[in-house]
Amino acid sequence: MYEAFTYVTDHPLETLTDYPFAVSDWTSMSTSAQTSAMKCKSTNGTGSITGFKYVTSGSANALKNAVLEGPVSVGVDASSNAFNFYATGVVTSSTCGTTLDHAILAVGYGTENGIDYFLVKNQWTAKWGDEGYIKIGASDDNICGILSAPTWVTV
Repeated sequence: MYEAFTYVTDHPLETLTDYPFAVSDWTSMSTSAQTSAMKCKSTNGTGSITGFKYVTSGSANALKNAVLEGPVSVGVDASSNAFNFYATGVVTSSTCGTTLDHAILAVGYGTENGIDYFLVKNQWTAKWGDEGYIKIGASDDNICGILSAPTWVTV
């Protein structure tokens, strides 16, 4: 996440129309073709950021306060069945580890059946999880590593 934010501070964002991407195209490319395909055209930029801020790690309250300001990038451990096969409810399982391997977006928080959770948007399409979202326990237990490295951009 940090490398992407740093890059975008110096290079404007592009639209999907200006910078198309298809997974099938990507997987069939050689490594050198992937690298050259990633070159953006800064003249096509539509927006930028001024930087990013770190949210206090390990604190559910700090992440809740940050989410009140806007979406927050979070790293999670997406390798467990609790994450991969999520459908409904709040993930509170200790079987979801804390080794960060996936970046997603915390967009809100709430309470379900007396359990506080962070509402998190994943990019694995609306067919995954609860229409593309997952509810991860909002406690200082750092479920799935969500409290390990939260950051948000400044514009």
